[in-house]
Amino acid sequence: MDRITWLREMRRDCEELYDRSALLYGEEYGLYSNTTHQQYMRESLSFLPQKSMILDAACGAGRYLPFLLEKGHSIIGIDQSQGMLARAKAKFPSVQVEKVGLQEMAYREVFDGAICMDAMENVSPEDWPLVLSNFHGALKQGGYFYFTAETVESADMHKSY
Repeated sequence: MDRITWLREMRRDCEELYDRSALLYGEEYGLYSNTTHQQYMRESLSFLPQKSMILDAACGAGRYLPFLLEKGHSIIGIDQSQGMLARAKAKFPSVQVEKVGLQEMAYREVFDGAICMDAMENVSPEDWPLVLSNFHGALKQGGYFYFTAETVESADMHKSY
């Protein structure tokens, strides 16, 4: 099997896994301290005007939405998992959510800021230029982008759920 086909299958399998685990995500899965993420996110977002338009990319079940909402921002959450989006929408009905993968983002100068937490390590190396270009295109001039990309060692710490 060629790598492109394999990558497509891996993305599909990942999407199905997240769809299946969506109901328990945040209660039994995906639990770990995120205080460091919040600290750095707070610092990054402090550069934005109040009530900015924010993209929460790979938003999952909405782990970071409360933090963004308490700051008064308007948010669009995207994810490739419909199950995760349904979970986020149930918890945060006022937030607009869309089923879009990082590779398929087509926004143009819509957002003052964007976050992408705990997802970039799942993007294949050959897709990084595309995904980063998509984020660049989605941001207004002078916009800010905050993301995390975990190493294998740091990802292992999260397996204690």
